[in-house]
Amino acid sequence: MRQLQPAAIRQHDEDPKGTELVPSPFKVPSISSQVGLFIYPVKSLLPIEVSIAEITSEGFRFDRQYILVRDPQSHPTIRPHLAEHLTVKRVYKLVLFQPSINDDWSELTIKHTTAEPESSITIPLTPSPLSWLDARSYQVSIFGTEASAVDMGDGPAEFFSKHLDIPTRLLFISGSGNREIPGAAYIPKHRLPLTIRAAGEHFQPQRIRFADAAPFLVTSTSSEEDVRSRLPEADQEEDVLLRFRTNIHVDVGSVAPFDEDNWRELTVFAEDGTTPKAIVRCVFKTPRCLSVNVDVKTGTGSQRNKQVYGLIAKDRRVNKSYPLKPVFGQWSFAGPNGALLRVGDEIRVTERGVSDTLDDQATLSELAGDAVCGVGKYAKASQQARKSPYSLSLPLYHIIYYSTMTVVQNPSSDDEATVYAETPISETSLENAGVQVQQPRPDEHDGGYGWVCVVCQLMITASTWGVNGAFGVYLTHYISTNAFPGTSEIAYSFIGGLSQSQILLIAPLVTHATRVFGTKPPLLIGAAMEAGALVGASFAKQSWHLFLSQGLLFGWGCSFLYIGTIGIIPQWFAQRKGIANGIAAAGSGLGGLIYSLSTEAMISNLSVAWAFRITAICTAAVNVICIILIKDRNKHIQPTQNAFDFQLLKRPELLLIMTWMFLSIIGYTCVLFSLPDNGVRIGLTAHQGSILGALANLGMVIGRPVVGYFSDRVGRLNMVISATFLAGIWCLCLWTSGTSYSILLAFSILGGTVVGTCWALVGPMLADAFGMKLLPSALSIVWTISAVPSAFAEAMALGLRRTHAPVYLDVQIFSGCIFVGAALFLIPLRFKKTIKSTLLSEKK
Repeated sequence: MRQLQPAAIRQHDEDPKGTELVPSPFKVPSISSQVGLFIYPVKSLLPIEVSIAEITSEGFRFDRQYILVRDPQSHPTIRPHLAEHLTVKRVYKLVLFQPSINDDWSELTIKHTTAEPESSITIPLTPSPLSWLDARSYQVSIFGTEASAVDMGDGPAEFFSKHLDIPTRLLFISGSGNREIPGAAYIPKHRLPLTIRAAGEHFQPQRIRFADAAPFLVTSTSSEEDVRSRLPEADQEEDVLLRFRTNIHVDVGSVAPFDEDNWRELTVFAEDGTTPKAIVRCVFKTPRCLSVNVDVKTGTGSQRNKQVYGLIAKDRRVNKSYPLKPVFGQWSFAGPNGALLRVGDEIRVTERGVSDTLDDQATLSELAGDAVCGVGKYAKASQQARKSPYSLSLPLYHIIYYSTMTVVQNPSSDDEATVYAETPISETSLENAGVQVQQPRPDEHDGGYGWVCVVCQLMITASTWGVNGAFGVYLTHYISTNAFPGTSEIAYSFIGGLSQSQILLIAPLVTHATRVFGTKPPLLIGAAMEAGALVGASFAKQSWHLFLSQGLLFGWGCSFLYIGTIGIIPQWFAQRKGIANGIAAAGSGLGGLIYSLSTEAMISNLSVAWAFRITAICTAAVNVICIILIKDRNKHIQPTQNAFDFQLLKRPELLLIMTWMFLSIIGYTCVLFSLPDNGVRIGLTAHQGSILGALANLGMVIGRPVVGYFSDRVGRLNMVISATFLAGIWCLCLWTSGTSYSILLAFSILGGTVVGTCWALVGPMLADAFGMKLLPSALSIVWTISAVPSAFAEAMALGLRRTHAPVYLDVQIFSGCIFVGAALFLIPLRFKKTIKSTLLSEKK
C-alpha cells in the first residue's frame, strides 16, 4: 500500500503584536483548482453538478434538505412521529432519480431515468413556510441525531412509491432547518473573518441537515482515476464519482492518488490569487459502506468484478478508527457562511497532517486543545483520578475534533460504535473541554415500553413453559391411575419430553417465519396451536393421541409463542438485560406454580379432560392479550433473523455455551419432572407431590429475577457459573437427603431458585457474546441442540430409578453431577474473558 506522506508543520505569519493572521498561501506550494461542485437536494438521490455553490454552516445551500422515508402510516416505528429514512445501501433504486434545478433556482424537477414513458415530478426547491401549516410533521433520526421534517403531500409520495415499490413520503427539513452533528462535534461560536478560528473557549454544537455526519465531502481527481482504473477495462468510462457522493471535487493534476488523506485545511482564493475567501477544514477520512456497489444505470447491485467496495478495500482500509472499511475522501467543514465557490477557483493545501483525529494514543489535553477550525487556545480540562462511568455513543466515523477516545466496534451494528473515555475524566471536565456527553443512542433503550414487553413475555412464558412445567402432575396421574393400559412409564415420560423438545427443535422454523411474516402472525399461530393441542388432549382415548396433542402440537404452539418473543426483551435493554430477562423467565416458575396446583385440583374435583379444557381457555386469553401488547424493535435493530449462521459454530464461545445449555437442561428436566413422583415414592399423597412441583416453580419465580439482577452487577459469566454450580450442590447435598416431606419442601424452594438459570440467562449471554444482530441465529443453534436433552432427559431419569428405596437416589446424584459439569464448561470462557481484559488494561 502506498505510504502516506508525513504530516507537515503548519506555518503562520504574525504581525508585530504577535496576533495570528491568515496562514500564508505561499508556505505550502500545493495548488489546485475545483473541478466539480455537487449538491444533493434530496438525500440519497443522484447529485446536481453546479458551477457555483454557496457555503452555509450546514453545507452547500439546498444540499440534502429533502429526504425520503418509509410511509410511517404503513410502516409504524417505535415512536408515532418517527420516520425511517431510505438509504442507497438498502434501496438501490434511489439512484434512478435524477434531480435538476430550473434557471431561476425556484423549482426542483426529479426525473426517473429508466421509466417508460418518461416520468418526473416538479416541486419547489425551497417550499413556502405557509405550505407547512397543515402538513404532517415527523422526526427523522440519522446516526442518533434527529431533525424535524414536514410531509410534502400525496403527489410526491405517489411518484416515489410507484417507482420504488415501497410506501414512501417525501419530507422537507423544518424546525431549525438542521440537526446536530452525530457525536461530540463542535465548532467555535464566534469566528474571525475567513480563518474560522475559535474565539476563546466558547463552543456550540455543529449543525447539519440530512447529510450523514458532516456538511461536505472532499475528493480528488487522482483518487477518482485510481478507482476507475480498478474496474474492468470495458467499464472504465463509468462516472464512478456518482457512487461516492462528493461535494467538492479537486483537480490535483499529477499528484498521487489519495493525497487528500493528508489534507487538514484547504484555502480557496479569489480571482486575484492572494485573497482567501473560504477555508475548508478536513476532519475525518471517510469510511465507505456497501452503497458504493450500486450500479447507477440499472439501480441494482454491481457484478462482483465491478463492486467498488471490494476493489478499494484491498489497500484503502486506512482509517484506524474504522479498520474494516475502505476510505475514499474526507468529511469536511467550510466557512464563512455566504462564501461562494466557483468551478475553477484556485484552492491550496494550507495545512497537512493526519485528519483522522480518533487517535487512541491521544491525551485529554489534546482532546481539549486542538481547536475545531484552526489552532486556537487550548481549553483546559480537569482530570479526576477515577474511572469515568460515562459512555459517549457516537457513529463509528463521527466528526470529532479532539481526541481522547478509543473506538470499540459494536458487532450489533453496521455503521455505529460505542466510544468510551479512555482517560479518567468526569462529565464536568468533558463539558469544560467543549465535549458533549451524550446519552445512549435512541436505538439503545434501557426500559420504557420494554417493561410492558417484559410483563408480556412473563405471561407468555407462564402460559407455555409454565403449563409444560405442570406435566409432572399429569405424569403422576397417568402412572398412578394406569390411565392408558399397556403404556409404560417411560412412554409417558416421552410425552413431556416430546413437547419440551419440540419447543426448541422447530426454533429455526419460527425464526424464519418471523423474518418473513413479522413477529405477530407466528405468535397468533402459536396461540391457536397451543389451545387446540390442549383441547385435543382432553378427548384422548389412547396414549398416541397424547403424543400428537399434548406432546407434538402443544410443543409447536409453545415454540411459536416462546421462540417468537425470546429475542424481543434484549432489544429494549442496554444495561439491564439480566434483570429484565430474569423477570420474564420467572414466568416459567409462576406458570408452573399456578398450573401445578390448579391442575391437580381440577383433576381431583372434575376430570383430567376438563383440566385440559380450562387450561386451554386460560392460556388462549392470556396469549392473545400479550400478543396485542408486545412490540419488537426489529426495524431499528435489523437483526439478521437467519435460521442458522453456521459460521458461528467456529467460535469456541458458542460451543462452550451450547454444552453448558445441553447439560443444564438435562439437570433441569430431571429435577422439575421428577419431584412430584419422588414425593409419592416416599409415601406422600398426590396432592403433596403437586405441592413439591409448585414450590420448585415458586423458587424459579424468586430466583430467576435475582439471578438476572446480580448478573448485571457481578458479571454474566460469574453469576451463571455460580448459580449452575450451586444447583449441583443442592442436588448432591439436599435432594439426596430428601427422605421426608420437610426436606423435599426445602429442596424444592432452594433448588428451584437456580436449576433454571439456563433459561433466564442464555439470551443475555449470547447477546453479550455475539451482539443483537446475530442473536436470533445463535439462539436458533442453541435451541436446536437443546432439543435432544429435552426429549430424553425425563426418560433418562425414569430409567435411573431404583426398584427399591431410595428410588430416586441415582437420579439425584446424576442431576447434581450434571450441573457441576455444566458449570465447569464455562470456566474456560471466564478465563478467556479475564485474559482479554488484562491484555486490554496493559495496552491502555
